[in-house]
Parts: sequence; structure tokens; C-alpha cells
Amino acid sequence: MKTHQLENVPFVWLDPRLDMPAWLFAGIGRIAAEWSYLESELEETIRVLHDTDVKRARIAVTGMNVRSRLACISSLLQAHGLIDLSIEFAKLTKTISDNRQPERDKIVHGLWSKLNKNWIVIRSSGVRSIPDIGRISRSTLPQQETSSKISISDIRDRIRFARQEVVSFRKRVYALLPPAEHKSPQQLSRHYRRLAHTK
Repeated sequence: MKTHQLENVPFVWLDPRLDMPAWLFAGIGRIAAEWSYLESELEETIRVLHDTDVKRARIAVTGMNVRSRLACISSLLQAHGLIDLSIEFAKLTKTISDNRQPERDKIVHGLWSKLNKNWIVIRSSGVRSIPDIGRISRSTLPQQETSSKISISDIRDRIRFARQEVVSFRKRVYALLPPAEHKSPQQLSRHYRRLAHTK
């Protein structure tokens, strides 16, 4: 790639801003919250496959990001001999890793600015593809994308749907495993609520 080719790529430098509208602040927060919820459902899936208690499961996933949790689930499925489910889970893994995570990272980790009346997310990590030039680091040439209430809401909904798919998948796995010795977080929550009401 010749350096002078980059000079022909349209680019306007935008200064980061924090005076964003409430809908954008709320949208970023909802996407972050949905992603954390997705991470917790992956943690619970690992706990179920390990058949361990909540405390030990939480210790086991310390330091794991979403990609490593997905890889762990795949390995545990194979360890249980659930090969067909492992192959099926690989499709969900690809969707979350290749589609949902980049969308989340763009919104949560990007810088924000405004051009005319449009709010722009500025991406400066990873790589981008430019026609007739190829792949180039975003640190060399940041990528700017327009965001709206609808696009932010759509990303949140797609992350939520991925989480629901994880929950649905885990229920199918749970039905194929031997009876569990340990309670789920929901069962523990109901147990402690009952104890609180009896005091």
C-alpha cells in the first residue's frame, strides 16, 4: 500500500464530546448493561456444565472475557460428550464473537462527537477495510459512523436476543445432564427470600 493513497480518503477530524443527549447516554448504558447480563448467562452456563456452586463458578470465570467464556462452554460440552450441541453452539459463538461483540465495543468503547445534526461514534481500535486500499489500522485512520436512536436500540435488542438464545440453549443442555447437586442463583435467591419472610 502506498502512503499517498491515504491522502485521497475523505476524512474530517472530530473532537470528542461529552455533551451528548439523554437518549445517547441512556442507549450506551443499556447496551453495557445488556452485555453484562449476557456475560452472567455465560457464567451460569459454565456453572451448570461444571455442576458446581455459584461461588466456585464465579471464581472459575474470574478474568474471562466473553470469548474465553464461549470457548470454555464449547470445551465443557465436548467433555460431556455433547458433540452435536457443541457444533450447534459454535454457530452461536460465531454470532456473538463476530457480530454482537464488535457492535457492543463500538458503542461502549468509542469516542463520540457531532457533525452537523448527527452524532458520530469515532472508532480508533482494530482495523478497517477501505476500497482500493485494503485493511488499515483505525489508529492510523479512525473510522466514523453515524448513530441514531434506532441504530442504538437495534444493537441493544440484538444483544438481548443473543442472551436469550444462550438461556434457551442452556435449558436444553441442563435437560441432558445428570441431576444437579447445586442450586442455581435463581433457586438460591428464592430460598433466601423465603428465609427472610420467616424471620
